[in-house]
Amino acid sequence: MSSNSLYSGVCAIKDALGRPIFLENPQWGLSVANGEQADYAKSAIVGRLLGNPVIMSPYITDGTILFGDLSFYHFNLSVDVLIEKSYEFGFGSNDVYYKGWLLADGGVSQAEAFVEAIPHA
Repeated sequence: MSSNSLYSGVCAIKDALGRPIFLENPQWGLSVANGEQADYAKSAIVGRLLGNPVIMSPYITDGTILFGDLSFYHFNLSVDVLIEKSYEFGFGSNDVYYKGWLLADGGVSQAEAFVEAIPHA
């Protein structure tokens, strides 16, 4: 879901007992390496919605929630990872250059595993 959908709507929803359905992850934004605040772009698990992890994405339109089971998203590597080293390209500066290449694709293997929800106002 987008950050606008999360913070303008979902955070305010409560269950029948008055408990919020979204619980924020207290460690979101903390860098384990130095203990300093760091923004993990918009792909980090920011909390849990009804016990399920919530991932914010800039690719989801505002007002839309994509709910699903990521174990049904499969990834295929078409060829092995190719890593090349070049002494010639950086010859003048005495540098060695590396280039990596990967051909891959991914997709949902079971359409029923994901549903698009558009909450009504």
